[in-house]
Amino acid sequence: MTTLTREQLHELLRYDPVTGDFYWRVQTNPRALVGMKAGANSITWGYRQINVDKKTYKAHNLVWFYFHGVFPTNVIDHINGNRLDNRIENLRDVTRQQNSWNLQKAKRNSKSGYLGVDWKPERNKWRAQIRVGGKKKLIGYFATAEEASVAYQTYKKERDS
Repeated sequence: MTTLTREQLHELLRYDPVTGDFYWRVQTNPRALVGMKAGANSITWGYRQINVDKKTYKAHNLVWFYFHGVFPTNVIDHINGNRLDNRIENLRDVTRQQNSWNLQKAKRNSKSGYLGVDWKPERNKWRAQIRVGGKKKLIGYFATAEEASVAYQTYKKERDS
């Protein structure tokens, strides 16, 4: 199995900096026609994926490689939170923790509906907490989920600045 080179990538795909999309320069299989937008959106993860030489790549990793000549050392963060916006100015190589700080909303299974907020029945209060340096940091306990969310967002903004 050969490793993809930057030169091969430039030969196979054309990058559009306005849209952040790749387009095929050469026909690599019957479904990948010249000029056609490369890849497909992953239903599971919400990222665009592109198959090159029988290997699947996330499009944002290919964009990084296309411009920098190396694959990201950490994870690629979509600065604006849109996983399909692969414009180079919207991408940055960050740690998993830095990337998780970009989360804008709670996961689907969240009981509070707010990021960083959960119910603590033993206190009869909502708890706000955040992960910092791999460890959970308690922000505080609050009467409402909304108050806990405000405290979480405030703490997060202060850490970012």
